[in-house]
Amino acid sequence: SVQVYPLDNDFKITDGDISRIVSICNQKPIYNFLFAKRLKGEPYMDNSATGFIEWARTGWETGKYFVFLARDNEGKIVGAVDIKSDNVDGAEVGYWMDENSPGYMSNTVRGLVEHSRDVGFKKLIAFTLPNNDKSQRVLLRAGFNHIGQEAHVDDDGTVHERFEVNLVV
Repeated sequence: SVQVYPLDNDFKITDGDISRIVSICNQKPIYNFLFAKRLKGEPYMDNSATGFIEWARTGWETGKYFVFLARDNEGKIVGAVDIKSDNVDGAEVGYWMDENSPGYMSNTVRGLVEHSRDVGFKKLIAFTLPNNDKSQRVLLRAGFNHIGQEAHVDDDGTVHERFEVNLVV
């Protein structure tokens, strides 16, 4: 199982953690889906990981977005999940997980859904590229419904699959 922790100023980061984040974010599926375009094909490096950590801590400080890191039973970072805004009516979520640690992501996202409901979010939204079957299965197992395709607003018009989960009963 994994333990999920807020990546805030209280979260202790080691050099080993930086190396794990770099290693995971350079894994081919994660890199291709999340970083190749942003990094213009350059590898995900230590400065990307430290920038991610600083960005995550800023989110918690400002209350604008919320990043969590997942550690396995040995204490190694195996992934991250985040709520990308403070919009309780419909916040986007995102995630990445070590491809060598299968089986953790669905439960981690399900936990994020439960936590989001507990703190007052009414709906969560997620986007995947049409060919990201693994991520789509994670979302469906975590209770999301497939809504359809749309051009993603923060992107260059690339069509994404949209998923939503309503948290209000």
